[in-house]
Amino acid sequence: MKKLLCLLLLLTLTGCQGDGHKHVYKEADYKNPATCTVCGQTTGERLLAYFESHGIEPAMKKLNQEYDYRTGLYDEDGIFHACKGTLTVLSDEVSDQNPFATALSTDGTYEIRTVEMKMVMADANSNDYGFDYHYLLTSYNDPDGLAASFHYSEEKGANTFSVLHDGRLWNDCRMLVTVTNDEWQQAEPFWQKTVTLRWQLAIPQGYDGLLVGLRSAEIKEGQALDYTDTPNFVLYRVGGNA
Repeated sequence: MKKLLCLLLLLTLTGCQGDGHKHVYKEADYKNPATCTVCGQTTGERLLAYFESHGIEPAMKKLNQEYDYRTGLYDEDGIFHACKGTLTVLSDEVSDQNPFATALSTDGTYEIRTVEMKMVMADANSNDYGFDYHYLLTSYNDPDGLAASFHYSEEKGANTFSVLHDGRLWNDCRMLVTVTNDEWQQAEPFWQKTVTLRWQLAIPQGYDGLLVGLRSAEIKEGQALDYTDTPNFVLYRVGGNA
């Protein structure tokens, strides 16, 4: 009886080795360690996301809540005139309409997410000098990896990029940004500029590592990006609204 119990215990501990198959592991990602596709056994640790490892949380956490945003404009003498305003995420929804020029890859299930944002500026500098702003798309998990894969595709009519999800790279992620409203309105004590932006994104179903938002026009091309520097960087985690 003791021998039988020992044999059962051994089979339990060794798992699928008792079935005689060889482990086939899919790559570790930011949610799971390397996992056998046959029996589910894991090995090692999950990858640590960049934002998590640096203790950074995206500023915009809730829908329909205003968050401070700072931008402005350089004049011809190179002097930056800062403006202070707000940025609000109006909606974050899954869409059944494909806005891109070509069909999405059938190598896995992609979903279309539409995120609507509203920027409002109404201060002295925005009225006197105007302002500029820059879209920002990055990864909660691996900003450098996303940036390295990011490029514009004439064929697809969109910016494309890759993300690591469910143990593999997804190479047909896409982004379109459209300005759906851009107008000045008279208000007191300053005129108010309202800009509404629509982000259309193709990402793996269930992926929650994408960040979208705006950065300040004061930060020049090629300058190191400090994601802790809010309100110069105002980001929202797609699919992460509370």
